Amino acid sequence: MKTGLFIFLLIIIHNNAFSQKELVVSHSKGIVEEYEVIKNGKNEIKDGSYIKYRNNVFGLQLLKSGSFREDFKTGHWKYYFEVGFGKAKNTLKEEGTYVFGKKQGVWRTYYPDSANDIVEKRNFTSKNKIDSIEIKVQNNFSKIRSQGLYLNSKKSSIWNYFNNEGELVQQYDHSKDSLIMDINFKIKDEVLDHPALFIGGDEQLNFYFLTGFNFGYLKDKIKIGKASVVITFKVTEDRKIKTIVSEESNVSKAIIKSLIKQISESEKQWLAAVKNGHRSNDQVWLKCTFDRVKEDNLTKFLIHFKQIHK
Repeated sequence: MKTGLFIFLLIIIHNNAFSQKELVVSHSKGIVEEYEVIKNGKNEIKDGSYIKYRNNVFGLQLLKSGSFREDFKTGHWKYYFEVGFGKAKNTLKEEGTYVFGKKQGVWRTYYPDSANDIVEKRNFTSKNKIDSIEIKVQNNFSKIRSQGLYLNSKKSSIWNYFNNEGELVQQYDHSKDSLIMDINFKIKDEVLDHPALFIGGDEQLNFYFLTGFNFGYLKDKIKIGKASVVITFKVTEDRKIKTIVSEESNVSKAIIKSLIKQISESEKQWLAAVKNGHRSNDQVWLKCTFDRVKEDNLTKFLIHFKQIHK
């Protein structure tokens, strides 16, 4: 009996010796990752807390935080806008829960204009070098952009979409692929007829194209003053995008080419039109406005995207 117990204890000690948790702190081009790993021989398995942030002349900028369990994302995760300065710095972009690496349960996305305060605590090694940085963020105010359920990393059931003032503007059932409510259209005879629409409404449309716009490459193509272009395309009854055409404008060809590429990649974001209760093909007019203003030594860029209903 004693021999069996001794062997059992040896096995536990042996396993523990090869499965110790360690904190890893990696640095790459100003990006810092801190996470816990279980080392088993040459293998490293992420298991425990995780944080990723940028540390530069603008200070600390959070990118994402959460936990891993045996190399799978688990529990509550937070993602932040990758803006290095201004009020949007350290602003929450989205948050929700993972189960075995898949999004599950309620998730929320936010608008990027909420101000947060960041508190920094530094932990030093014996050589007076920074070993890790503990970051705490106080969320003063976060405007919800959308909220709904995920099931195995796919949007499920009814999602609510809000404008920047917090007003509910659209409800869309992702399981049934159907529009439940839109602030611009009314149900008539128990049927919600509508043109082809962007899922989430006008502000989601503007947000989608703004965040996907290749500003770093195209900003020099935006001329001083205001310029706009209307791009038309067809959304078919099976939600395909066809026949993308730009009208004549003073917007550079490079920008128009980039916009056409963005539109062609946005098929999953559009709802087919419904007429008399049936899906149908529909024409979409997307107005893209660019304004470059010089004030003293500063240059401001104002970019806006809006669907025009005719």
